[in-house]
Amino acid sequence: MVLLPKAPWAYVKKVYVAVDTVHMWTELGRTGDFPAIGCLTKDGLAVDFDVTVRWRINPSTVVELFKKYPELDWKIRTIIPIIRETVRDVSSKYTAMETITMREEIAVALTASIEKALRADPTLHEGIILEGVELREISLPAKFTSAIEEKMAAEQEKLAADFQAAKVLILASADANATIIRAQGTADAINSIAQRCNVSSREIAQLYITVEALKKIAETGGKINFIMIQGGEGGSWILPIPP
Repeated sequence: MVLLPKAPWAYVKKVYVAVDTVHMWTELGRTGDFPAIGCLTKDGLAVDFDVTVRWRINPSTVVELFKKYPELDWKIRTIIPIIRETVRDVSSKYTAMETITMREEIAVALTASIEKALRADPTLHEGIILEGVELREISLPAKFTSAIEEKMAAEQEKLAADFQAAKVLILASADANATIIRAQGTADAINSIAQRCNVSSREIAQLYITVEALKKIAETGGKINFIMIQGGEGGSWILPIPP
């Protein structure tokens, strides 16, 4: 507390230099010291900034402040308007989407801008020391918020669909590659057997196909009899005989 010097016949003014705080917010029909600050974004959307600002008086400038504000009303006359004007100025530099994605940057910009504005005001004589600015909330219109949520949900669904489609393609490609590899492996095996047995690859292939068919029949529980016919140059044949 600072006591301003006065003549004996004058009354004494007490100026408190402790930290002062102003709350500017609106919530569920209630407000702080002042309502939230209505602003416009760069793209013209109406938003509300909820802020809390703390400052204190520089004791060395109390006399100069008193000369400009004999009623000690610098808070109402100057500080509050500076805060409102500065918040609106900062808001106008960001789009509605940026108020969501760049919240921390906006908070830093508010602090720097308010401090600069308080120092620059000629009536305050650099007598206000900013202690901090808290950006509590940036309230967007309900319709805009709903539109963003719907857009995000649609984008997530599209991403999920794209992922599923990519997964199907990858699995199909892998299965196709596996089939090719198996086919190539079978062909190599047939050629190798044919060379070692000194018979044609065609004969081994016919035998392989017949055996595979018989395996399929066995898997279904069916029964079948067959005979092997030894041919000439045409090779050997396995013929099924119905039961």
